[in-house]
Amino acid sequence: MVSHYILQWNCRGFRANYEELNLLVQKYNPKVICLQETFLPNNSSFTFKNYTAYHDTSTSIFIHNTVHHTPISPNTPLSVTAVRVTLHKVITICSVYLPPKQQLQLSDLDMLVSQLPSPQLLLGDFNGANQLWGSASNNPRGDLIE
Repeated sequence: MVSHYILQWNCRGFRANYEELNLLVQKYNPKVICLQETFLPNNSSFTFKNYTAYHDTSTSIFIHNTVHHTPISPNTPLSVTAVRVTLHKVITICSVYLPPKQQLQLSDLDMLVSQLPSPQLLLGDFNGANQLWGSASNNPRGDLIE
């Protein structure tokens, strides 16, 4: 059986957590790594051995070099990094970070989703609470995302 692990983490600083991230990469050998709050510049060269890296202001995606992939550049005010990958099938993976104080409109999310080829997987830190994903209660952002 072939494993297609996808690792997602709000790391709150790529450099500050590089050693722990590297241990996770060694242990699980993920095919895709989605990070949020990386604090890396867009033109950053930070990566892991055997991975290709894509960065936005607060998000990153690392694709294992054995995985066929194509980066996607959606036109959005949101902090996202998106890549089309071939795992067990072709899928779009999007790493999203929505800061808690950022104003979010449903149209922002709709515009993002409409630009991503289907099927798609949105991973990230949305800073929204909703019982649908295990929160004790809902908040307005969680309701909007739902």
